[in-house]
Amino acid sequence: MRKIFGAAVVLLTLACTGCSENKPADPYAADTEPFVALPKTIEFRKWLDEHGKPWKGVTKVDSSTPDAATIRVNAPYDNENGAEQLIHLWGKYVGVNPSDLTVSVFDNDTGQIYVNYVAH
Repeated sequence: MRKIFGAAVVLLTLACTGCSENKPADPYAADTEPFVALPKTIEFRKWLDEHGKPWKGVTKVDSSTPDAATIRVNAPYDNENGAEQLIHLWGKYVGVNPSDLTVSVFDNDTGQIYVNYVAH
């Protein structure tokens, strides 16, 4: 009986090893370091994926209104062209013309700003 109990404990321990790594079950919530995935980040990443666009490059979206956002990025959005593309995608996502957006796109690692749109 002891051998069976011991084997069950070992199997249970091995099975739960993956649980203790605190990896999010939702793939859209993963790989946002050093940030915790905000709900808006997860929603936008999922929308990008559903529209066939790269989503892993978006690491943080902070937005309290549809026409304003601060977005932190990695590749493929970590350059001026990628940031411009992302702003247009954000406009489609929230249903706002890019000229009516106030959005800043920053590099996730360096903090460099690639694009800063201000509504006019």
